[in-house]
Amino acid sequence: MQLRGKTWLLACALLGGCAVPGHDPNGPQPIVVDRSRPAESGSPYESPGSTPKSGESDPYREGSSGQAGPAHSAPRTRDSGTRELPTAAAALLAQAHDHRTAGRLPEAAVTLERALRIAPREPRIYRELAEVRLAEGKVAQAEQFARKGISLAGGADDEQARLWTVVAECRWAAKDSEGALDAERRAKELRGSGWQFW
Repeated sequence: MQLRGKTWLLACALLGGCAVPGHDPNGPQPIVVDRSRPAESGSPYESPGSTPKSGESDPYREGSSGQAGPAHSAPRTRDSGTRELPTAAAALLAQAHDHRTAGRLPEAAVTLERALRIAPREPRIYRELAEVRLAEGKVAQAEQFARKGISLAGGADDEQARLWTVVAECRWAAKDSEGALDAERRAKELRGSGWQFW
């Protein structure tokens, strides 16, 4: 009886009729990892394309600026290096010149003051206003306007020279010969030794 039972078990094993308990041959197979060589992409469980290749940028990685996405440079501004008089102020300046030429000094002064409200840092307007005030006999006020224009003229040597000439005229009118000669010297230094006063 015992020999018959062993023979039956051997027959089952040979024929493959006996299954290992708890094992399903049709179920998912376990992942077998070869530890004898390193994985090509880091982890053997990573999907292809999950790691960017060398030289490629990661669109989800923050750049050096600390903000995601491509960096955009700020728009550059161009410095022309020249000062242009606004159209309205230029029109008023021309109108004031016409008033002055025609002898209408009060109208010229009012027009120039309007132009200053549009372009308060324009030395040409201060020069014109200084000349009008000088023609009106307001010498001290004329020199103040001329010196204000000089402070705003910056590196414009021609305009500074014209303004220093007005200062010289104001000082001659005020009987300040020493101050007038100093103003004339400054104007000549700005324009050159061959420059003629007008």
